[in-house]
Amino acid sequence: MLIPVVRIVANGSGYLLKEVFINPRKIVYMAEEHGFKQKLSEGVIKLGLHPDTLFTIIKINMSDHIEEMVLIGDPRVIESKFYKVKKRLLRD
Repeated sequence: MLIPVVRIVANGSGYLLKEVFINPRKIVYMAEEHGFKQKLSEGVIKLGLHPDTLFTIIKINMSDHIEEMVLIGDPRVIESKFYKVKKRLLRD
């Protein structure tokens, strides 16, 4: 199953946001990305994002290489989006 997330990408004149769809089974690493948070607070990233926005870096196994992406959102929120735990009610 592919999960939609928002990726931030540097282009020649600044940054842009792109929606991407990721297979959670291919993720091998996930952590908070502090560099983009600093760029946002310094005004380098001008996308209208809230000043408290957090960023998450993920690494995806692409079989022949590992690809890195920076996503918009707190790592815990991103993680819960990828790995929703289904709760079941126990009955006697």
